[in-house]
Amino acid sequence: SKHSSASRSSKKCQLEEGGYDKLEIISKPNTHENPDVFALDPYGSSDFFCKICMEELSNVYLHCMGCEKLLGKDFNICVTCHSEGEYRDFFQMHPFDSKRRAELNHTGNMKKDNKARCKCKNGRLCTFCGYCTGCSCKCHRWFGLYYRFMSMQEERDLLSQAE
Repeated sequence: SKHSSASRSSKKCQLEEGGYDKLEIISKPNTHENPDVFALDPYGSSDFFCKICMEELSNVYLHCMGCEKLLGKDFNICVTCHSEGEYRDFFQMHPFDSKRRAELNHTGNMKKDNKARCKCKNGRLCTFCGYCTGCSCKCHRWFGLYYRFMSMQEERDLLSQAE
């Protein structure tokens, strides 16, 4: 199932690419959030398409924490695109600026490890990961695994009731 493969993916995620990829499982489904303060409507369709392959996101999806923290935008992707590493690329999120800077766009393809006094002179130190936002920021490789409607345990309970 997609839940199982997503959970397995989360366990091996930190071992790949030098340990910079992170995946946190968010156990509370979107439908359990307070609709007065939660920005997403889990029953709506506006934010529930994969930003990479454009497939509709079913119950399980991944949310870029870098885009959330640095850009204040949603970058939601499907389990398949995440497991294939498709997020490790550049995606323009700013409507007018296509610069490769973490505070403007999704920059999952930064491979350098520059912190203080970066030679690139393209960015500043990221307040979240401590790397240069112009060439080394790791935030766009940190994802949260979310459940849109129900958790894995709730799905198992529903299945056992149906059997």
